[in-house]
This record gives sequence, C-alpha cells and structure tokens, in this order.
Amino acid sequence: MEKIQMTEREKEIVTDLSHELYTVEYLEHWLNRNDSVALNASAALQAMGAHGFYEAVKRMAAGSSHAAEWIPCSERMPENEEEVEITYIRKHYRTDETLYFTGRAFYTDGIMTTEDSVYCWNDCDLWEYDEEKDAYIIPEGWWEFVSFGEEVTAVDAKVIAWKPLTETYKEV
Repeated sequence: MEKIQMTEREKEIVTDLSHELYTVEYLEHWLNRNDSVALNASAALQAMGAHGFYEAVKRMAAGSSHAAEWIPCSERMPENEEEVEITYIRKHYRTDETLYFTGRAFYTDGIMTTEDSVYCWNDCDLWEYDEEKDAYIIPEGWWEFVSFGEEVTAVDAKVIAWKPLTETYKEV
C-alpha cells in the first residue's frame, strides 16, 4: 500500500474546517494504518473514518482554485495511471542550462502488473515477471501514451512536478 501524504492545500483545508477530531495530526497518524477489523476493530474503524474524511478533503482540494497548482514530485505522486500534466527538465546540449518543459504523462509505482493496467504494454519481456498473476510488473516511473498512437513509452527526463488535467471542453 502506497503511503498517503497530505498536500499543503489539503492540510490547509483540514485546518480551516476546525473539526474537533479530524485534525492534520490525527489524519497523518491514521491514514497509513492498515489495521485488521478481526484483530483490532477499534483501530480499523478509526482508520476507516480518517479515510472517509480525507476523501472529502481531497475532493474539496480538487474543486478549489488551488487544484491547478503544481505538486512537486518530492511531495507526492499521482495515483497509478492517472494521466496528468508534468513538468520535466533537460540540460541544453551546448550550454548545460536547465530547460523546463511540460507534457502529459502518467506514473506507475513499480507494483502494478500489466494484467491490472488499463494500457496495452508491448516489449516488456525484460521486466520482472510475476508468476502468480501471470503478468509482468510495470517498472516504477513516468510514462506517456500518445493519444492517437499505440505505444506507451518511458519519459526519459527528470519529472519534477505534476498537476491534474483541466476539464475537457464540451460543446453546449
């Protein structure tokens, strides 16, 4: 299970809500617990409540004007295979100056298999194979999928930040 880290915006929302129980400290403690209901029902229910509250906070953050802000990769990564806008860097081949670019991509955590993926993965014979799932494990990293192509390719540059995509245009 991937560790949940609250963004600064989410912490701000929690603080603004001033809930007696669900404080930033409380959520940070309970969000990453994985208690079994059979072994520790009380703790499992506390964690479930924290998760429900946090899901509401995430939706509030996504619906705010802050949703378009860049999230540093050092702060947290998007959900597996969630297509997002990325900022990546490259060095200029002559001057060694750092250049910044944007693009669309998705991230995988190195645990997901090709069987669980929504994408069709080719040329994965060199990846680790999970015999139990009869599928290859997709390496951790950033990937891009060209909308009108058939290939998924690795992003071969350092990704430093990401943000959710904006709503698509719809004719009225």
